[in-house]
Amino acid sequence: MEPLAIVNKPGGNGEIGFSTIARAKPDGYTVGMINIPVFFINIYTRKTSYAYEDFEMIAPAGGSEHCIGVNANSEIKTLDDLISMAKENPGVLTIGSSGQFSDDYLAALLFMKEARHQPKPCSL
Repeated sequence: MEPLAIVNKPGGNGEIGFSTIARAKPDGYTVGMINIPVFFINIYTRKTSYAYEDFEMIAPAGGSEHCIGVNANSEIKTLDDLISMAKENPGVLTIGSSGQFSDDYLAALLFMKEARHQPKPCSL
């Protein structure tokens, strides 16, 4: 087995590395690790030197689970509690994320969008 040469291509929020993979000769000697959230954020927020069609995704290489957490002493104990509190107190709750347009930021936006359409919890 031949040794593997790892070459980091930092910069441009991943675009330098992603573009290097996209422009590589299709000879099987260049393989890249792609951070999917960043890859798509770049495409959707600005003009990039690569497109999704430039790649053949061949295998997942990891996972990134998201969860919603609150202080252990919070009165919020369930997701329904959180949704109810947000609806009853618009603009009061805050979230923390790894930054604007990060995957967890976008997940929070999607959650907020979906939660607006949830009926209030009820008991039977």
